[in-house]
Amino acid sequence: MTYQLTVSPRTEKSARVRAGGNIPGVVYGPQFQPLSIVIPKRDFLRVLKEAGESMLIDCVIEGRKDPVAVLIQDMQFDPLNDGVSHVDLRQVDLSQKIEADIALKFIGESFAVKSEGGALVKTADVIKVKCLPKDLVHEIEVPIDSLKTFDDVIKVKDIQVPANMEVLSHAEDVVAKVAAPMTEAELAALEEKPVLDVSQIEVVGKKEKEEEGEEGAEATSKGDDKIKTK
Repeated sequence: MTYQLTVSPRTEKSARVRAGGNIPGVVYGPQFQPLSIVIPKRDFLRVLKEAGESMLIDCVIEGRKDPVAVLIQDMQFDPLNDGVSHVDLRQVDLSQKIEADIALKFIGESFAVKSEGGALVKTADVIKVKCLPKDLVHEIEVPIDSLKTFDDVIKVKDIQVPANMEVLSHAEDVVAKVAAPMTEAELAALEEKPVLDVSQIEVVGKKEKEEEGEEGAEATSKGDDKIKTK
């Protein structure tokens, strides 16, 4: 499936672009000079949802004849509303293999979760791969049916990937397992609150002032002694 995003060259400042309901961005790459662009927010969010950050996008730049094959390289977010505030689109060479992070989608049902009351623990949500841009996929499905006991784990080496894709993540890394439910003793321990003995708390500031007072009194006494001996 081909994803397409139409953008336009940017001549205004980023703040004005955002005020107009769009997203400022930049397109760059090994065969493309950096170009500041304006991205329609609605179109970008739709493509992001459908393609993710690991699928090729045909970036159509207004005023240019041919689209540019890009990946979403980076996104910046507004700390106030968590909205996308800037986007980097990286042009890729379709003839060269690239490295990318592919999302993992856990599917199926685990006996250890359904019948033993355990909780599925996902220790990774992506794996790093290397392939030609045309061979990128949006996500890789990982069945969890093999998690029958609390000792079972799914490792990177257990994940089935397309034949034309090289996995770069460490083969022995665990991506999913099932945690056993907490025992009554463990739950009780969590509910217990430590009793704080206020009488054992030493007020540091007070102690320091008392010590300073004692040192001052001692210094005064010594000074008086010196004066008396003269």
